[in-house]
Amino acid sequence: MERSAEILSPLFTEKQAAHYLTRSVSSLRRGRKNGSGPKFVRLGRSIRYAKTELDAYLTARMSEAMPEVTHA
Repeated sequence: MERSAEILSPLFTEKQAAHYLTRSVSSLRRGRKNGSGPKFVRLGRSIRYAKTELDAYLTARMSEAMPEVTHA
């Protein structure tokens, strides 16, 4: 069932994805090359990013950046 959600998610071009993430296209390309960027789809020679994957990437980064608060 999760697969169908990915298929229905809008696909962004590199430029659109970079804008959405407030990053440069070159940083997205570096992330693809070294495996640290968001998941992507290759359609022929084109690279596309599903919005759901960009959101998951952002969520993961927010979790890493924000320290957990413990209550005593």
